[in-house]
Amino acid sequence: MSPHNTNADPPASKPVTLVCVLEQRRYRPGDPAPEGYLAWHEWAEAQHKAGLRQKQCGRCGLWRYPQQLSTEVLRWQGKTARGKTVQQEAPVCSKCAAHPNGKTTDQARDQHGITP
Repeated sequence: MSPHNTNADPPASKPVTLVCVLEQRRYRPGDPAPEGYLAWHEWAEAQHKAGLRQKQCGRCGLWRYPQQLSTEVLRWQGKTARGKTVQQEAPVCSKCAAHPNGKTTDQARDQHGITP
């Protein structure tokens, strides 16, 4: 057979096995959140398995684990569907607490014309 013969059968290819090993550090409950998508999900799984639950930030509306929240709490009065006045509160995440000029929930409500 000539090396330039185009009618020849191509050589059989061998199957390729590809293995990716992703090594993550082990996270404990209460550890600070890591940077990066995959690392964050591994960390969040460890927090959830330990019984920690997320709470919604009163300013930005994002859900955060307790170690991501500041000590600041927003408090306001609201009304139920039947008109009863109730006291409401929401925690503030550390990122929002670090920016005191950010909009609060009350300012956002006023801007959009929402009455509690």
